[in-house]
Amino acid sequence: MNFDMWAGHIVDKFISKILIPAINDGLEINFDEYAALAVEIGKKQFDFSANKLYESSNKTEGDIEYCVLDIHELNKPYDESEIGKVYEKVRLAILNFPKIKMFNTNVSLYQHLCNNKDWLMPDITNTGFAIDNINVFPQIDLRVSGATFIDWKVSQSQISDYSRQLSIIGLVAYENRKKRNQTGENPRKIDYDHISLFEVNLIKGTIKQHSFNENIANNVYDHIFLNSRDISLIRQKDDKPSYVTMIKYEQTEGHGCSLCKFYELCTHLTNSKHNYDEAAYFKSLTDEFANTLHD
Repeated sequence: MNFDMWAGHIVDKFISKILIPAINDGLEINFDEYAALAVEIGKKQFDFSANKLYESSNKTEGDIEYCVLDIHELNKPYDESEIGKVYEKVRLAILNFPKIKMFNTNVSLYQHLCNNKDWLMPDITNTGFAIDNINVFPQIDLRVSGATFIDWKVSQSQISDYSRQLSIIGLVAYENRKKRNQTGENPRKIDYDHISLFEVNLIKGTIKQHSFNENIANNVYDHIFLNSRDISLIRQKDDKPSYVTMIKYEQTEGHGCSLCKFYELCTHLTNSKHNYDEAAYFKSLTDEFANTLHD
């Protein structure tokens, strides 16, 4: 992760592993103390990455300290002040949490979550559905009661648009309820407008509700199918590595390459020193496919 991604990672982990469980337990929360604790977790993640414990540890990405920063894995240069800015962003995100009002109400987001503390499910990664051979499993930051979903953001950009990401989450909720109704498992009417999707920007202190309807759902279906074709092109229907000997690269020791579906993309990035050139990449795929036909 780069520094921008890392700030979001710290906040996501802190909220899912510490803040939401504390709300579920009905604990009284001092957000000044929690903001300091979130920064401490960030420092532990930095140490974990700096010591490259990810190379030897049995920890998984589910562990709160697990972290791999590009400055350590790729030896990228950086300024110490950049780390301080990450911690300040994390601190601000947690301090802003109790100040945010729920959409079109005077109730704070924090109070709303406390009112629904028996129904909060953070960091859901194992809920999805399949379209033909395409598996759709988005990360869901928080499910509140019923079909209400919240996605945490720490972006400072004024033009970022996460509507499609939230729509995919809505589609997963809709498809799963439809499947349960078809199997007779706790049947319950579900419609598009039963699903509420909220984007919470913890840096800006704002909350935005994303629309979800049949037209949006159909556009998401189309998006998934189009991207699945791109992924099929990358995979080239062939699991066997062919035209670059990757064993000479230290980061690919072992049998990972023989199992990886993104071998061609990895090859392109390695040969181009991690500079992605889309035209050159697709040309390499076309050339390799032509060579395969010739052989």
